[in-house]
Amino acid sequence: MTELGMLPPPNDASISMNNEATGIRSTAGSSHDLAAIVQQKPENFLRPRMRLSFELVPKSAGVILLPNLLHMDRKHLFFLSELGQAWFGPVIDAECNRYGETLRSRVIVRLLSNEASVELAEKDRLHFLADIQAYKECVDPCVLKLMGLCTTAEPYLAVMETTLTDLKSYLRSLITDGGHRCLEDSLALRFASQACRGLAVLNEKGFIYQDIGARNCRLTDNLVVKIGDYGCTEVEHRDDYVLLEGQLIPLRWLAPENFNFNTEESNGSLKVKDHSLETNVWSMGVVLLEVFTMASQPLSGYTDEQLAGIAQPLLELGKTLGWSAVRSNR
Repeated sequence: MTELGMLPPPNDASISMNNEATGIRSTAGSSHDLAAIVQQKPENFLRPRMRLSFELVPKSAGVILLPNLLHMDRKHLFFLSELGQAWFGPVIDAECNRYGETLRSRVIVRLLSNEASVELAEKDRLHFLADIQAYKECVDPCVLKLMGLCTTAEPYLAVMETTLTDLKSYLRSLITDGGHRCLEDSLALRFASQACRGLAVLNEKGFIYQDIGARNCRLTDNLVVKIGDYGCTEVEHRDDYVLLEGQLIPLRWLAPENFNFNTEESNGSLKVKDHSLETNVWSMGVVLLEVFTMASQPLSGYTDEQLAGIAQPLLELGKTLGWSAVRSNR
């Protein structure tokens, strides 16, 4: 096992060298160096996941991260395996001995890659910290927990609690070969209430989640739902997204208000707006549908093109029925 730094497979843990640039160690002779891994950043990801709503929070609040409060020395982190790639870089399964060698615990590490240009690097850094800020401020049993931060040297690391799986994968695993659904009503209700609680905590603190879905609700060993993700959901659940304007969009979880039908602004093409507190509630309604249908694909009877086509008349119908008044009280 090697200290988290150059991130090689733990094949030769007996030989190590110091990395003066980052203050962390790597295994000698390995071809899996940090520079190679952190440059494998995929495109088309949602960034950032969390966005601050200035409707509830003053602009001066929630934009300054205080990493010292959660500072963790990276020497306490030990590489196990790379789980996948996120928009910011690799996501890593690791162990942490922050509280003693005999108390090693499993954690998930987000590693922020260095961009080629200074401008892109600064933009990604701000997006990375914006995501982490939400987890830092929203401490609740139903929100994914931020365990620590390593920001004294690059690359930045965010240490998250580990979980069993995501809610969508768990629900689908309960469907037997015969199509029977093995989920008690009481457990489904608990999952639903915990997901709603997690989102309520985020929204009350002024944070808007840009990608709500059962895929972004993590499930612990004790079957507790925690809203949040590690950043690589688009890879794990690619079928939940459509590529629009160079970005992956969770079309079936969007509220009608998310669509921009102003032809002058959109140049005749479909545009998607950022989420709001209200559209977060709509998306959570889709999550509840997922829970009680064993993670069936929402609106599976419609193609992506058909969904985009019915969004505008649905929004117009909502306005006719006084939807705006309803939305303000959601």
